[in-house]
Amino acid sequence: FGSHNHIDECISHLENLFPEKKILLVGACLGAMSVVDYLSNENHPNVVGSVIYSCTWKVKRETMNVTSGLDYHLFLKSLTADTVKRIFKCSNEAEEKLKKDWFTERGIDVQKVKKSKSIWEIDNDFVAPLFNLSDGEDYYRRISPINKCHRIKKPVVLINSRDDSTITSLEEMDLKQWYQRRVRGKKLWG
Repeated sequence: FGSHNHIDECISHLENLFPEKKILLVGACLGAMSVVDYLSNENHPNVVGSVIYSCTWKVKRETMNVTSGLDYHLFLKSLTADTVKRIFKCSNEAEEKLKKDWFTERGIDVQKVKKSKSIWEIDNDFVAPLFNLSDGEDYYRRISPINKCHRIKKPVVLINSRDDSTITSLEEMDLKQWYQRRVRGKKLWG
């Protein structure tokens, strides 16, 4: 959350391999969210733009879309249980106590998280306190790319399906300010 180290490392590696070349960032799904976050906070001179595919634009809405119906029962129900198990997996008693103490120090109610039945409960009761955020709503607001895209100064190609039952279509989003912005006197859109 909020760290761009992995993208910075990739850019540095590419710059070392191809010092004369410009870089186009490409991200899909969660990777697209990382690219939007990176571009909204960084203005790397060798990054010329990005292609963002199937981005989760409004994280709360889109998380709620997949927490019911067939998607939830086929995929997310077991994913939620597996995530909780992985969070608290310990190889011995000492590690379990250390982990529990570490979580408790950060305001995480271990017993409540262990009973989580949804992504929302994990995000609200585990992820938000882990990053010192007030709650899941605060977490979703901060990570939602729709709240960051206005700060991007590089050209971006957005690709989202119109009939995706989970992800917000570009038509539903108010990107008018983004469309009208100009970079170096050249219109980016339309």
